[in-house]
Amino acid sequence: MISARRTYADLFLKLSPDSTTRGASLYFYDINAKANYHLDDKNTIYLSGYFGKDVLSQRYKSGVDWGNQTATFRWNHIFNDKLFSNTSLIYSNYNYNVQIFNVNSLVYVTSGITDYHFKEDFNYYLSPRSKFDFGVDLIYHVTQPGQSAQPAANMSSQR
Repeated sequence: MISARRTYADLFLKLSPDSTTRGASLYFYDINAKANYHLDDKNTIYLSGYFGKDVLSQRYKSGVDWGNQTATFRWNHIFNDKLFSNTSLIYSNYNYNVQIFNVNSLVYVTSGITDYHFKEDFNYYLSPRSKFDFGVDLIYHVTQPGQSAQPAANMSSQR
């Protein structure tokens, strides 16, 4: 299953008589995807993902964009009628970028968070009325807190 959407406001901005408005960007998109595959009576795998981005900018003035990406692989395994497991590998990324244009310079500010996640869940049914859950959950966080940079190129030479 796949679904996607996108705005097209930026296409209408190109019709404006104002050159600043014509040079602006204004859109978002996202894509969702999911697949399940039944390997056999005891094993099923699941794949899913989300990818999205929002962009808002005016040429030679300012801009901002941000986005999310996530992907998950999950394997469900049945050991017997009492013991089940779910093994998951999960990736997620959030980032944003801000561009600030001055008369002769351009400054970028970026930030982001990326997670790598491993999860192993077990369910053991002691009886029809009693269940024991156990497992492991590991997450590795990578953060990029608000870094700024100023490219060496002069903006006036790019006009």
